[in-house]
Amino acid sequence: MPRTMIDTSQFADRLKDSGFENPQAEGMARMLGDALARTVEPLATKSDLETEITKVSTRIEALGTKVEALDAKVDALGTQIKFVFAALAMLLALGLIDTVPRLLS
Repeated sequence: MPRTMIDTSQFADRLKDSGFENPQAEGMARMLGDALARTVEPLATKSDLETEITKVSTRIEALGTKVEALDAKVDALGTQIKFVFAALAMLLALGLIDTVPRLLS
């Protein structure tokens, strides 16, 4: 449904009141109405914008959930690394290994 910004019949009436002949006034009003409709049609409406904002908000929330999951995995990995270092420190302290590089080779 075209969204026009003017009442074309009122515009045609004003042109007639200004001295234009009926066919000319109505033709100009239709032409202006059509031109405005083509110009206004591709513009986003408030509803269009609200729909897109909702989509973006949903994506942002999903990303937030993924970031929280990654944070939990990083925390778990950090805990595992601390455990490995503690185990290495114990093995070194007990003399069960000479050096850490020897383990890595």
